[in-house]
Amino acid sequence: MRLIFVLVFLSLIISCKPEKSSLVEQYDLSSNWIFRDKSEAEWYPANIPGTVHTDLQDNRIIPDPFYGCHEQNLQWIGERSWIYKTQFYVDSAMLSKKNIRLVFEGLDTYADVLLNGEKILQANNMHRRWEVNCTSKLVFGNNTLEVEFAPALEQIKRDSFALGYPLPGGQWAFARKAAYHFGWDWGPRFVTAGIYKLVYLETWDSHRPKDFYINTKAIENSSAILELNGQIESNETENAIIKISDINTGKQIHQEQVSLLSGINNINTNFSIKNPKLWWTNGLGEPHIYDLQVELITESGNSHTQTIPLGIRTIRTIFKDDEHGKALYIELNGTPVYMKGANYIPQHSFVTEVTEADYQRVIQTAKESNMNMLRVWGGGVYENDIFYELCNRNGILVWQDFMFACSMYPTDSLFAENVKQ
Repeated sequence: MRLIFVLVFLSLIISCKPEKSSLVEQYDLSSNWIFRDKSEAEWYPANIPGTVHTDLQDNRIIPDPFYGCHEQNLQWIGERSWIYKTQFYVDSAMLSKKNIRLVFEGLDTYADVLLNGEKILQANNMHRRWEVNCTSKLVFGNNTLEVEFAPALEQIKRDSFALGYPLPGGQWAFARKAAYHFGWDWGPRFVTAGIYKLVYLETWDSHRPKDFYINTKAIENSSAILELNGQIESNETENAIIKISDINTGKQIHQEQVSLLSGINNINTNFSIKNPKLWWTNGLGEPHIYDLQVELITESGNSHTQTIPLGIRTIRTIFKDDEHGKALYIELNGTPVYMKGANYIPQHSFVTEVTEADYQRVIQTAKESNMNMLRVWGGGVYENDIFYELCNRNGILVWQDFMFACSMYPTDSLFAENVKQ
């Protein structure tokens, strides 16, 4: 009887202990979208993420763009304006949050975003993430979200005319949009538009961690010196603990207390791993990956967790004089590496059509071909995370171009700031 009482007492203690709740919550908005040509009245179902070309084909409005002379016959799509629309429900729990952001991971390209009939965003860059504070814009019940895409071809004509002289390369250089959409020597011309990445609402009250990442600072004396960086956006002052653990072993590697102040808190903390397994390129050794879990726990019991796949390595680009002139090579963990690779271009004219299996196939064949580096061409897009993770896990370095290709580009301050974003 006494044992039963003790067990019941312990059970009450455990059940009454407040559970950790997530600091940030996301609400997916990729469902129930419809679209139409702005000049026409009829709406059709749309897929998000997606493009206007794939939505038109899915609804059998256009034929296969890659068959016969269809490419030439479908150029009218890039000359039209397209409207996408959805409705989503907001309950009282969401409305009670202190901060609500509408996030578009990718909009292609010139777009006005309206929430409940009010314009809240004007986008002009395919290569960036867009975020809007909509805390005071949402209403209880159904909310309407519309995205109107203007034709990129018209915008680049206006920008080119305003400059007063032509740029070598083409008018497309004015658009922060994948250059290959305008046609290239290896692919067709499909000047598409659409919500081509995830769209969601992000809510929080006190703190929002943003983009933690880990760098290798040095490898010395059988120890790897690592650096955790990131930002935490805070509405209040509070102490918190940062824990770093190895998911595969379950061992905690580092713990540190931080004081969060109202505003932007920059996180920069060093920790070490003894006797690390180093990351090596394909053919030179094992590309060992540490799957690290970073957890932020506040005094009030809220938490945020992020998993970071880490290859412990030092990489240097070496320029030095030799008997032939100037040498250029990559040094990995102090070892010169002969780089073997290829130029990587977008796998499809419509980037939303590339599947996880496609990425796996390309990286696997690169590995089997004894490659150890891929150059991501600047006329495409910044690739999805899965591309970089597969390269990381297969011992393939990435030479990442900025998104510029084969042209002179505008140099005015507005264009430069757009690129910076």
